[in-house]
Amino acid sequence: GQKLVFAVGREMGDSLLYTAQEHTGTSYALLDAQPSAPMPNVFGVTFRNQESAFLAGYVASYMPQSTKVGFVAQARDARSEEYEYGYRAGAAYGAREQGKMIEVAVRYAEDGDSAAGELAAALFQDQVQVVFTLADVDAALAAALSSGRYVICADRTDRVDGMLAVAVK
Repeated sequence: GQKLVFAVGREMGDSLLYTAQEHTGTSYALLDAQPSAPMPNVFGVTFRNQESAFLAGYVASYMPQSTKVGFVAQARDARSEEYEYGYRAGAAYGAREQGKMIEVAVRYAEDGDSAAGELAAALFQDQVQVVFTLADVDAALAAALSSGRYVICADRTDRVDGMLAVAVK
């Protein structure tokens, strides 16, 4: 049998617990969730918002001709600010590795009259190559497709055209 098995997401939690009861000699890691019941061979592994956002910023910095990337959120709250912080840090780190400068343009929908999708579209018109959006993902994707650019979003499970990556924590 296997020594270590990984499962991703809380949707897998019940199945993992059932299997872990049957195979007590195997260790199980449930990524991005905590098990609903304690078991000695099951471990939950979660990440902070800024940790997944760091990777998103890093990836965005490596896009060809990427000298300007964007971040869009609906509200300026603790969750959004954690994602923004991580995204900025990842973009800066990737830029340093490449010896280039990258500007991170940040927009919050609550700061004006525009919806988050409209803000993403405006960033694409302003030569932003990649937008990490926490809100109005479908509108941002439509704007990305029409401009030949890309979107990174958080905690989405489907993969569609125009989506460069998903920041899953």
